[in-house]
Amino acid sequence: MTNPPPLSEILQGVSENSRLELPGKVERPNKLSFVVSDEELEILNQARVGIKLSEYLRAVIFKQRPHIPRASVPAINRETLVQLNRIGGLLNQQATALNTAKSQNSFLGISQEYLQECIDKLEELNQELKELGRAVVLLNAGIGSKDDWEDF
Repeated sequence: MTNPPPLSEILQGVSENSRLELPGKVERPNKLSFVVSDEELEILNQARVGIKLSEYLRAVIFKQRPHIPRASVPAINRETLVQLNRIGGLLNQQATALNTAKSQNSFLGISQEYLQECIDKLEELNQELKELGRAVVLLNAGIGSKDDWEDF
């Protein structure tokens, strides 16, 4: 008994010109089923992130853009993101002011090295704020461990 071709080979058979315009709400009385390996299932699950498998497969086969569900963000996390973005904006303003002062050499009594150290620290803080904001968004999406974050 021969093994069926991998899903990737099957999907490669769908031509680039085969995009079909299907209405969003359509009756679908026909059920299809097929078998995939554990590896193929893992690839599908990673690719569809939050989208129903049937919707994802239809989108791939018919060259449509899949509907991506919006994550509901609790109000407290929305407020956290707003505050993180506000702080990030303030840090950017400070970094801009320090960079301008550095280029114009307008800080008397402060060394260029110290000024650069301050700029570097502000950039580090800004990066940490971005990572924290990203963590809040990913936690709301149900992605809990930092290992899972690398894919996003």
